[in-house]
Amino acid sequence: MALLVGLDVGSTTTKVYAMHEDMTEAWWGYRRHGACQTASVRAMLGELAERFPHESLRVAVTGSGARDIATALGASYVQEVVANALAISRFYPQTRCAIELGGQDAKMIFFRTNDKGDIEVADMRMNGSCAGGTGAFIDEMAKLMGVGTESGEFEQLASRGTTVHEVSGRCGVYAKTDIQPLLNEGIPTTDLALSALHAVARQTIGGLAQGIDLETKGLAQGYPCSAAGNLRGRYARLQPHAGPRVPGATESIGRSGYRPARSADHGRARCRPVADRHVRIVPTDRPSRRFCPAG
Repeated sequence: MALLVGLDVGSTTTKVYAMHEDMTEAWWGYRRHGACQTASVRAMLGELAERFPHESLRVAVTGSGARDIATALGASYVQEVVANALAISRFYPQTRCAIELGGQDAKMIFFRTNDKGDIEVADMRMNGSCAGGTGAFIDEMAKLMGVGTESGEFEQLASRGTTVHEVSGRCGVYAKTDIQPLLNEGIPTTDLALSALHAVARQTIGGLAQGIDLETKGLAQGYPCSAAGNLRGRYARLQPHAGPRVPGATESIGRSGYRPARSADHGRARCRPVADRHVRIVPTDRPSRRFCPAG
């Protein structure tokens, strides 16, 4: 029998997800590649081969850094947004809006039901060259506060935040100029971590949705959404009508309208309920910044 293998080579991480032919999970792996994409793919496929020495592999490759690797492997290449839409249509057909945050990109896919009752893609949106509002943005904010992201420290800070301050989600450079004065003023890092996640959610909805309402059955994907329950809570607060969640996509997350998908990024998503608490949003008199600096 053959293993069905999905290999996702992204801008910052490499993910492998292997299934048996009956579509049950065999193994998954996730690692940061540090710009050494080929080496990370070799290492992860080597580990897969060690675990399943007698299985043949049927491999499809996706991700921003995947095309040349797919050619070298002699494997099929599928553009990442298309691959995501196909997987959601197959495994989560109730979904009407999917948000995926990667290391340096953000995507939104809108679905509808056609006249035959089948789910189909109504629209796809993806960010441009700026990595504002993505996993890299969250990494930068965590570094500025002296905590880690994959260790869960940043999420723990945000979970204790009670006040949202104005922070730019458009660009990491502008966000730093917003956060540093707040740090100097003695604003708690708990509030700043929550404010950064709020900025990410606002950037996703404002920059990608562009006026399209996020419908009630939503799916949140990618490591930032999986690791940060408060980020999913931000989406729900910015789109309060997004109520019912997609059933079967792991556990519910507080009152959030968005649930983490079980995906090649992280296998079974590790998630904690978001506390249902009042969060105060502080307005600012600082001028808004609309553009990223050149370069």
